[in-house]
Amino acid sequence: MEHEIETPFSLKSIIMILLGSVLLGIFIVKGIQDYQKNNSVLDKVEAPGDSDGGLFSTVLDLSTDEQPEENEAEIAAKVESYVDEQYTTEDEIASYFNRMPVQIVIPSINLNSEIAFARTRTVEVLGNEYKQWIAPENVVGWHYDSALLGDPGNTVLNGHHNVDGEVFKNLFKIKEGDEIILYSPVSEHRYEVVSTMILPERFESEKVRLQNARWIQTSEDERITLVTCWPYNSNTHRVIVVAYPIATPTALD
Repeated sequence: MEHEIETPFSLKSIIMILLGSVLLGIFIVKGIQDYQKNNSVLDKVEAPGDSDGGLFSTVLDLSTDEQPEENEAEIAAKVESYVDEQYTTEDEIASYFNRMPVQIVIPSINLNSEIAFARTRTVEVLGNEYKQWIAPENVVGWHYDSALLGDPGNTVLNGHHNVDGEVFKNLFKIKEGDEIILYSPVSEHRYEVVSTMILPERFESEKVRLQNARWIQTSEDERITLVTCWPYNSNTHRVIVVAYPIATPTALD
């Protein structure tokens, strides 16, 4: 009687795991392609900024020479220095701090978070230096040189998706038409999401990364832009959400 030669269980397991990984990879790639195809932003909202230089990187995972991120005292000093350079009178300085975002609410993903100053550090990519914005722990971060609430320009916010509070964990679930509410110390501002993107970032060329970075540059129109990483178990892509104001700001009591 002939006997079949059985593959050792361990080898079978390895083969099944490899096959499963390949299928999962194909599924993820197909999902990203379908998402980007069905959520193209080219006919919905124009990217601000210039793709040639002077851009601030959104990359959070560079394995390159980099400075350490700033501590609380350093970021406070840098913000103070920035404000002193941009504004001259006490009224202008007071207006800056009264119109900066301090709280964000996104009902569709049950998000209600304080907003703090995002930190920065310098990173080197292929011999070029870029400013890298670092999200704060447990809260949403504001790029303090981006637009103030109610002003023309691009108000940029970032947040972690899988560490340090995971404040933007569900940002990728936002849909067009969802509402985002931002608060300054004195007013409420309401926005409607007009575009969502998942853009490849890690392992991409410097050109692609700079193209991605256009979304956090200044704009002529009034908008807000939210940035985080994706997927949850990695950070190979960037989630970008763009929203426009839909109501006149309301003064807080």
